[in-house]
Amino acid sequence: MKRSFLLAACVVGSISFCHSQAILTRMDSLKLPQASIWGGISHNGENISITTTLFQGRAHLFLRKIDTALRQVGSLVQLTFDADPVTAKHITDHKHLFLNGFHFITFSVAGDSDLYIFKVDKNGTRMGAIVPVVEHTSDRTNDMMFTTDGTFLFVAYFRPTAQSIVHTLDQSLTQIVQPIITSSRLPHNNLGTMLYRSGKFFMFTGDKAGPASNLILTVWNRDWSPAISQPQLLIPTKTGEGLAFPTGIALDTVRRRWYVGFHHMQNVNPDNTTHIDMAVFDENFSLLEHQHRSPGFRPHFLLLGDSLYSVFDQGGVFLERYRVRGSSGPGQPISWKQYFTLSPHEGTEFVADTAAIVPGGGVPVLNITNDGKIVLTSAGGPQLAAFEVNS
Repeated sequence: MKRSFLLAACVVGSISFCHSQAILTRMDSLKLPQASIWGGISHNGENISITTTLFQGRAHLFLRKIDTALRQVGSLVQLTFDADPVTAKHITDHKHLFLNGFHFITFSVAGDSDLYIFKVDKNGTRMGAIVPVVEHTSDRTNDMMFTTDGTFLFVAYFRPTAQSIVHTLDQSLTQIVQPIITSSRLPHNNLGTMLYRSGKFFMFTGDKAGPASNLILTVWNRDWSPAISQPQLLIPTKTGEGLAFPTGIALDTVRRRWYVGFHHMQNVNPDNTTHIDMAVFDENFSLLEHQHRSPGFRPHFLLLGDSLYSVFDQGGVFLERYRVRGSSGPGQPISWKQYFTLSPHEGTEFVADTAAIVPGGGVPVLNITNDGKIVLTSAGGPQLAAFEVNS
């Protein structure tokens, strides 16, 4: 039996994976009710947790639970109140994370000179008071970065023109060391996010404050000394004017990828060209995919199995679910843009024109199997990937 697959579309002398399927495919999108701006996302062990800001005279923070099908579980829970004196200063940007049964929420207020933190349990019940991280500072506390090493909490905010100030707190919200100013050897701007992994902090930001800012990575040791000699360029600005604000990050340890979301301003100031970008990198930060998505600002990511959830704001707060496809396989991720000479017959073996795509330089071999899959292997080695055949 013969099986045809995309011959008309892809074959001119040989078959190319000229239109391979995207790594990230948007599956669902939802505008969240009773949410004005600024979304954060985590998982509480049972449901997705989303924090948002709702304007009710004053700006207040709220928590809702969402299941994996984007359905709300239970009622919206208010986290801050007019009775909290700091809310009179007008809550602006916030970040949150979930650790050991509690949500930790940090927020800035108008004027960007004060930064606060508090915690609630998984149901949104406040645990203690709102605690100042810093007050009356001349540095910019908005667009803060927030992560954990599994024990301590790390809150970073911008010290112009190219550094961050990092506060370290325990889970009782007590600062355990003096604030640390990051080294000027790894300059960066304030609009980003960070994640702790294997004894290092990975910080995704722009490379400078102001226009023509590139998307970069800086890496820091546990004591916040530089772990690399210079920032690593991830995505350069194309317009010469644009700015990339990477607020979304997810590490995929199964597929050995990083997912980075940023709102991209093609001009100096936000306008109708400002949109969400989704970038996928391998574990060595080689770019695998770069998508331009919907108009919007400040995406935040949560990876659950084969789904990547993104919450962002654009005239309200939106939640989207993306299907994550494929695996990097052993070694370096495979490039799907190589050209192969194929025969559309079951059981027929064919060899790629190049061996460069196979980790270690082995010869890549493709087979069409009887159950309708294309299987890519390294000759004499393991299976690298399998594809469904589109008949």
